[in-house]
Amino acid sequence: MSVFVAVTKRYSCLSIKSSPPDPNNMIPSCVWKSEVHASNHSGAVRSGAFHCKGVSADSTWPTPAILVPAVGGMVPHLTADILESAPFDKLFMSVQFDDVANFVSSKHDVHWCLNQDPSKVFIVMRFRDTNAAKPDRTMVVDETKLKKNCEIIDSQLKPNLWVAPVDAVPETTGSNKNSTAVDRTGHWATLVRSGNRLVGVVGRDDKSAVASLKKANAVLESSGGYFVEVARHEDRFRIVSEMESSLPRVVAGGTLGPSEVLRLIAAGYDLIETNYPQYLAKMGYVSAFWINDDSPSEWGCATKIDARSPSFMVDRKPLMESCSCFACKNHTRAYIRHLTETREMLGETLLYAHNLTMMIKLVEVARSKIASSSFEPWYEKWLARCTDD
Repeated sequence: MSVFVAVTKRYSCLSIKSSPPDPNNMIPSCVWKSEVHASNHSGAVRSGAFHCKGVSADSTWPTPAILVPAVGGMVPHLTADILESAPFDKLFMSVQFDDVANFVSSKHDVHWCLNQDPSKVFIVMRFRDTNAAKPDRTMVVDETKLKKNCEIIDSQLKPNLWVAPVDAVPETTGSNKNSTAVDRTGHWATLVRSGNRLVGVVGRDDKSAVASLKKANAVLESSGGYFVEVARHEDRFRIVSEMESSLPRVVAGGTLGPSEVLRLIAAGYDLIETNYPQYLAKMGYVSAFWINDDSPSEWGCATKIDARSPSFMVDRKPLMESCSCFACKNHTRAYIRHLTETREMLGETLLYAHNLTMMIKLVEVARSKIASSSFEPWYEKWLARCTDD
């Protein structure tokens, strides 16, 4: 595997010349195709794959999968040598820019700017206009600038997918601002039509989420997809059945643990964004959940273990003997405990390498169970064996 993330290049330019995409040309360079659908008690679990054009190597990206939030355009903590030995060879990564002009050159796409290998890293670009991100939603947004930035993303940066500007609101938002956010998100999705565009679904409650979804359905044609950023977690499950089944469904999840990730997969989502592996590493915890009988966990029903546990003090075993991540192959529990106790940055790096590998492997197994029509019994067994996150 060769994912190049050791150095992040940033380019600033005084002027960016963008060529607006032809509104009649909606042929996407990245197409999602469904492969397996199966009804279950949680919804309609499914698997599929993104097929990307213009990539020299394998251009198939199977789903469901987790979407890893980038920090400064990089996978958090992980250097090229650690990723080189990772037991996974492809990664879905979300990148958020506040100001396109500060980060890109007019000559190169986002993979080049972030020093990422397009055959190894699938980029979902989340652009949020700085004006739109401000809490005062009564202000006038510069839509000319917003549209130009969307055109730059679509015609020059060319991520695998990009999210049309959204005006996500918390559950505590007042009714007027909530209504404005739904209307704005629906309108902004029409500024630049593209086959690689994900349209936002927002709202503080189920009623506004449904209204936002209807606007998204009206905008989407036979290409593109959904980006769900509703305020309440349960509303993600209420609206999924109203989405077009032929389009990909991406959900902005925040800190979603393994049980919630599997629940979203069971409901029919294709990409689940979560920073849970990074959050656990920052808190000094080791992912320790059971995945399947081929990867047993010696920690019983626990999903996480404190890396500072006194029992690790002289323990020369790897974090998990069934794990093949960089940390487990090269370091002991005692050493990682020492790094965590002394707050060495390497400790968080090794924990993140392990936690990310565990989450990716969990979703890989879920994908294989969907393909073999055995997801439901495996999922029920997982829930029975593992406690809450």
